[in-house]
Amino acid sequence: MGVFSLYAIIEVAGKQQKISEGDVLYTNNFNAKKSKSVEFKVFAIGSEKGLEVGKPYLERGRVIGEVLKNFCEKKITVLTYKPKKHSKRKLGQKILSKKIKIQSIGTF
Repeated sequence: MGVFSLYAIIEVAGKQQKISEGDVLYTNNFNAKKSKSVEFKVFAIGSEKGLEVGKPYLERGRVIGEVLKNFCEKKITVLTYKPKKHSKRKLGQKILSKKIKIQSIGTF
């Protein structure tokens, strides 16, 4: 038997993600400033004792991360064109993203 690592399933920007301690997440649609500690809603925590699952969230679960970096991703350009109608439109967007490092997983 190998060493069992503690993991959790959390909600990040409306999506579920499986993480463990020391993981780095890249996400958008998340309000937090650089060097701030953030706490996530936990769906489940897996340990060597077993899996604890919440309904829908685990009240005793706690996952804490730190925002390492705020950045803009590469620009996305969209061109719409309707033939024979003299209609075209060019749009561009840079998505704001965050880099978050998971510091601790546990229950209280």
